[in-house]
Amino acid sequence: MIKFSRQLLSLLLFLTVVVAAQAQYTETKEFQKRFAVEPETAIEISNKYGKVELVTWDKDSVLFDIRMKVEERKMNRLDRTLNNIDFDFTSSSHYLIARTIVDKNKSQLEAEFQRFKETLLQADGTIEIDYKVWVPASNSLKVENKFGDIYIDDYNGPITIGLSNGKLKAHDLTNQATIKLNFADASINSMKKGRIFTNYSDFYLKKADDIRISSKSSEIEIIESKSLTIDSRRDKFRLRESEQVEADASFTSFRLNKLIDRGTFRFAYGDLELEQIAPDFSDLYIQSRTTDVSLFFSPEAKFNFELTESKVDVTFGRELKQTDKEVIDSKNSSNRIKGYFKQETDKKHKVQINATAGSIRIFSN
Repeated sequence: MIKFSRQLLSLLLFLTVVVAAQAQYTETKEFQKRFAVEPETAIEISNKYGKVELVTWDKDSVLFDIRMKVEERKMNRLDRTLNNIDFDFTSSSHYLIARTIVDKNKSQLEAEFQRFKETLLQADGTIEIDYKVWVPASNSLKVENKFGDIYIDDYNGPITIGLSNGKLKAHDLTNQATIKLNFADASINSMKKGRIFTNYSDFYLKKADDIRISSKSSEIEIIESKSLTIDSRRDKFRLRESEQVEADASFTSFRLNKLIDRGTFRFAYGDLELEQIAPDFSDLYIQSRTTDVSLFFSPEAKFNFELTESKVDVTFGRELKQTDKEVIDSKNSSNRIKGYFKQETDKKHKVQINATAGSIRIFSN
């Protein structure tokens, strides 16, 4: 019985130590600020360690609702963290800037060490700083957030979004949009026109008109688009339907379900698959190096083609007829092949391919 009591006492002491070690000191703060703006006022918001939610309204002002919560294991660390957090607002008729400052009183060395820990996603305590902002729907807007999420309603003005280590959800962006993602996840309903920069990110877009994409080590899915210009490195692209595409890529996996009008592709060390090419497409140009290319044309299509290849594994479906083969360089196994799909036409070659190594497969759906 004595032995059991000692064991129970030891267990209670252990639990007390654990609870004490995990004790948290918490401070919360909430405030609002409102600023009058003109239609030409540019609005900038920069935050860290929390979400930014943007809501549009029919008023000539911007309302900030900011909530902050800080947790630390020691009271002195809590006080130090709170002293390093500040909010800076700068307003004029031309611009309105709101910034979260989280290293106000830190030395340069302390600030650098904090940024290093952020790259490792390490933190001693917890900081949550959430913005809910009501803005007019058409002013020029710039939003930046690190280690947090961004939520946006429909927006009619020009917009620039910068996001690191967080999620972006937006509905319809009807003006010029620039989106920069680092280690982020984005989902957008529609974009009229703009530029997208992704780095180690996932990007989903349901509908787009004219978009330029620069991406690295990302996964990108676009359902419907009119015009895409792509510069890709080590990505995975999945496109449902596009009228025209121009893409430069290396080490990228690229699949387009339906190409409607025209395409230009320059690929190295990847794979390119066009699963369905419309019968009345305008033209298709492919330059590939050590890339596996698969093309599937509509049975109703009629066009001439020219393939210049060197050490390429070439496979043609029965709809393709070869009319001429010219040896360009026997030493490098370089050949020029001409022919037609379904029926020879009097028009220029609608399909031109220059390939080195890899494979070329051309079939009918």
